[in-house]
Amino acid sequence: MNPIIRFPAAGAVALVLAGCISTPTPTPVTQLSQADCPTLARVTPQPAPVPGAKKPATYHVAAASDCLVGADGTRTTGTLIALPTFAPGYYMDIASQAQGEALLPLRIQTLNGARDVQRTVDGQAIYFRGDGLSGQLFFNADNADERFLLITAAPSVVGQSTTRTAMGAQSNTYSYGTGAFNVTHSFDKSVTHTFSYNGDVTVNIGG
Repeated sequence: MNPIIRFPAAGAVALVLAGCISTPTPTPVTQLSQADCPTLARVTPQPAPVPGAKKPATYHVAAASDCLVGADGTRTTGTLIALPTFAPGYYMDIASQAQGEALLPLRIQTLNGARDVQRTVDGQAIYFRGDGLSGQLFFNADNADERFLLITAAPSVVGQSTTRTAMGAQSNTYSYGTGAFNVTHSFDKSVTHTFSYNGDVTVNIGG
């Protein structure tokens, strides 16, 4: 009797091949090619993050499609986010996640209903955490008129590079007879990022 050979369907083969394709690491974009960027009045806000969500909301900032004119009249990239209905006593953690060597330098601002700037968090108020940048805002009754969160790349530092020393760890398993044990080695590694117009931003609301 001849063995029965079954070939997978073409769709299954395509799925297997698609799973093997790796996503290219974004490269830092330090020049804006878009000349006519919309003003804040023309930017459609993204939905507000869900307070208390298990995972922070992620917003992708692309240099080719998310160009805008900031409150100071400077072209940059970013995202405009609607703030949730006012509830006193909550905070927001905003982070820029490194993508390969690309890192969006955070400038965080709150806007009122007319889209005028109320508060700005940038410069030394932004700090490194892990491989990214973080900033925080607190909201209380004094901020009841703030309606939008504007997160942009700080154009004054785009193109600059920063090198930091980060701690890494590597674990090795050694076998002996019927047993095994793990040894973890720690080491320092040099990490270089270029401040760019592209990157991923996460927002988490707590209270």
